Amino acid sequence: MRSLTKTLSAAACTALLASCTTTAEAPGEAVTEAGFTPPPVGTEIDWTFVYGEGDSDESTSRVVATGQDFAIYLSDTSYGGSDPFDYYVEFSGVFFTMCDGPMPSAAEREAALALWPLAAGNSSSVSGDWGGDVIIGEQASILVGKGMSDVVWTDFSYTEDGTVFTDKSAVSLELGTVVEMRWDDGALDLVRAIRPGTADPGTVLVDKPKTLGNCAALIKEN
Repeated sequence: MRSLTKTLSAAACTALLASCTTTAEAPGEAVTEAGFTPPPVGTEIDWTFVYGEGDSDESTSRVVATGQDFAIYLSDTSYGGSDPFDYYVEFSGVFFTMCDGPMPSAAEREAALALWPLAAGNSSSVSGDWGGDVIIGEQASILVGKGMSDVVWTDFSYTEDGTVFTDKSAVSLELGTVVEMRWDDGALDLVRAIRPGTADPGTVLVDKPKTLGNCAALIKEN
């Protein structure tokens, strides 16, 4: 099973998850009228990772570059950021891939971007190492850090060794990024705090773009 990270204490998770409320939307009904906008460059997100066995870990990710349909992240600011595996790219807030792996096709990216404004029941697919099917779900208000945030839940289903897995993500309607992950294996990724960046669009917070691996080509598009 996939995971960018690992997870925290089951008791802490239960307390956080109990504070969210959801409202189902009719299939095909847009839950927001806005199109996709990536989080500002420089945005930092503090994560807590809760593993199924009760262990936990923490890290901070940072947006280092953005484009019309993507945001590139340094996955952990405690890393040196000198290797493509240190970075991942999130497309339209609904799926991601590591920067040392293959990128989705132009058609797959366009299909993901066309999901916005998000409408329950709509779907898209992506191929490659981190490929699968994205299905837009219900809108909800969940606890993100110290406040409530409006999100849309998405399912991401994929097959590994003949077994189908489904991970669930909460996409922030305000920031256009995932703010909670519920992995198929029971692990959870929870946001403790978000500090929006202030860098101008087009800014790249990487000294040597080649360290971004296959994500470097995305920057050249802008």
